[in-house]
Order: sequence, then structure tokens, then C-alpha cells
Amino acid sequence: IVVHSNARPISGFPGPNVGFLHVPKGEEFWRILLKKLLELGIGSVLLEGGGESITSALREKVADRIYCFISPIIIGKGIDSVGELGVDVIENALKLCDIRRKSFGGDVLITGSPETKHDN
Repeated sequence: IVVHSNARPISGFPGPNVGFLHVPKGEEFWRILLKKLLELGIGSVLLEGGGESITSALREKVADRIYCFISPIIIGKGIDSVGELGVDVIENALKLCDIRRKSFGGDVLITGSPETKHDN
């Protein structure tokens, strides 16, 4: 399922097993999206998005687990993978627990669950 907020329908995806789900942008995006997915019997979602999508999911605390791939290359300034989260001091940063690491050639996958107040 491809989720989009475009005003016009998306076209051009090959294959008969691709479905499209329109959810308008806004404050209710995650509530509406998760409700629609549950109605379709979908209880687990992989969000592969850009900085805006990822930042929104982190702000709204809808991520159960975060998967971060790191490659041993330096490209200089690029596109932010995570936008502004309102963290003013490091003590207020989003912390991950239940950390796992796995190597894929030179790349490293780090996964963790966002820490909640009762995890401390």
C-alpha cells in the first residue's frame, strides 16, 4: 500500500498488488492513517520516508521501533533525515533502548525502541 497526501491520484506504479491510500496532510494524519490501516487488517507498518515523514512520526510518537542504516561514506551536506524535534538540550533528546546492531558488508543497521518514561 502506498500512502499519499497528493490532491491528484498517483499513477505509474507497476504491478497488480499495489494499492493506494489517500490521507490528507494535517494534525490528524497519523490518527486517520493508523485507523484506516487497522480497518484493512494491517497492524504493522514500515515507514520508509524522507525527513518530513520521519520527523512527523517521531513527534507523534507512533514509531515502536527505529531502524537506522549507516554507511561508511561521507557526502557532505545533504538532505536532513530527521527534522526539528524541539530538543534544546541533550537530556531531552529521543533515546533508544533495546539496541541491536547488525552488519551488512560495510553498512551497519542499528535498531532500537524509543524510550518511554517507564523505561528509565
